Amino acid sequence: MGEDQRPLISTFFAVSGQDFAPDEFSNRVGIKPTRIQPTARRTGTIADTGEPFVLFPTWWIKRTKVPSLSTDEGLRNLLNEIWPKRAIIKELISGNSLDANFGTIVTVVELHPLYSIEPPTLERLAFFGYRWLLDVIV
Repeated sequence: MGEDQRPLISTFFAVSGQDFAPDEFSNRVGIKPTRIQPTARRTGTIADTGEPFVLFPTWWIKRTKVPSLSTDEGLRNLLNEIWPKRAIIKELISGNSLDANFGTIVTVVELHPLYSIEPPTLERLAFFGYRWLLDVIV
């Protein structure tokens, strides 16, 4: 196997809100994001209602397209990065009515990964209590 056939796995943690100030969040948490969407912007229409879909200001930590055979690995590494700041992250999100979620995007090249999250990773996800999203692109 000359070319890497492992799937490309992207993992992210995102925080957003209507009146959210991502730069202030970065300063308070002490973690530099990989991307910020500083202002709200319309990105389309909600199919069921026809109302505009608005992406509110958002703060992201993203690890993109890492070849891996494990969906747990990238999520575990991302959680390890933010774990030392977990208390202030939860405090700022709950105290400011913000939305937060974790996500994993699997881009299948040839091989599929093990679609599994190990108990220690689940425990850390459960501590935060935010959604985990999974998207698979074949």
